[in-house]
Amino acid sequence: QSQATVPSGAAAAGRWRWMRRVAARGMARVAASRKRTSAASAADGAGGEAAAAADEAASAAKPKRARKVNEEAFPRDALQRRPLPTSASAVKVLSWNVNGLRAVVRNNEQALHDLVASEQPDVLCLQETKLQESHVESFADLIPGYKSHFSCSTAKKGYSGTAVFVRQKRFPTYDVRFGLGHEKHDQEGRSITLLLPRFNLAALYVPNSGQKLERLDYRTKEWDVDLRNFARKLTQETSNPTIVCGDMNVAHRDLDLYNPTAKHIPKSAGCTAAERDSFSVWLEEEGYLDSFRHLFPEAVGQYTYWSTRGNGRPFNRGLRLDYFAVPRAIAEPGNPHGVSLHDSFICHLDTVGVSDHCPVGLTLIHEGGAADQAHTETES
Repeated sequence: QSQATVPSGAAAAGRWRWMRRVAARGMARVAASRKRTSAASAADGAGGEAAAAADEAASAAKPKRARKVNEEAFPRDALQRRPLPTSASAVKVLSWNVNGLRAVVRNNEQALHDLVASEQPDVLCLQETKLQESHVESFADLIPGYKSHFSCSTAKKGYSGTAVFVRQKRFPTYDVRFGLGHEKHDQEGRSITLLLPRFNLAALYVPNSGQKLERLDYRTKEWDVDLRNFARKLTQETSNPTIVCGDMNVAHRDLDLYNPTAKHIPKSAGCTAAERDSFSVWLEEEGYLDSFRHLFPEAVGQYTYWSTRGNGRPFNRGLRLDYFAVPRAIAEPGNPHGVSLHDSFICHLDTVGVSDHCPVGLTLIHEGGAADQAHTETES
């Protein structure tokens, strides 16, 4: 049987003191290590914050990359007005969506007077006047020498509206009718028709189909249909051709907009197949011509509207939405109606900065005096 040797009391005490010293030294080393680690972490944190602040400052100072924008202007063919025969008696009609007549008068009334002074129109048709009945009296004498007629929206304030100014020396007497004869259309003030010597003139502001195409069916299946019926019946009633003009709110051909291949175009108001097809009915079934395309079938860059949201006008990124649609019967000289198409044009530069549309014009050769028919003003 083996026996273990038990140390004496003094030896045990000495060994215990040695073990305590070893443990104390170990704990001290651990504490020192922890202190060094904490200090290093604090330094690293401060350095990280400083680095982050420096990176943020550098990022703020670095200019952001600009969104790539095509600043190249879309080309526009240069077109010349057709000179009048020296012996001809001409009638000139202008049409212009002013996008708020009060705003035009308040901000740049001179542009309107300059346009009239320059072009000397016999009839000036305005769309989207946004007037109320209470405003009409103050605008009645806006253009000296012209008799004015206004149709205002009663469905909504500051909305839609049309106006017509007729040069009294040229047409001292005539009939005027308001609306298409349908309450659902006429409460928006979109139509004024003049019964002039030799021809009728329907000045229109065709409804927009809406950003979400919520009025597409109304516009193509109701308004357009009733308008064609109105023009047809008026021609039969008066035995005179009926010319239709104004903001028709359709880009009929690919040539009539700058970006016809863009993916959103077929679903955009004014560019849908339904609207284009409806306008084609005028040309193919009702016997009408787009007067501008009849004379300039392949002209490029000839637009009448530019979005202000996209700053489209300086770069000619636009659409042709404004028209004169004329019966084919008056497209040729010497027709039996005593009035014939001579010129159709766009006033590109006259109104920059005044409206998002520019005026369009029509010149007719008129084979009769201004007062060869007696008329009195009526309203329907």
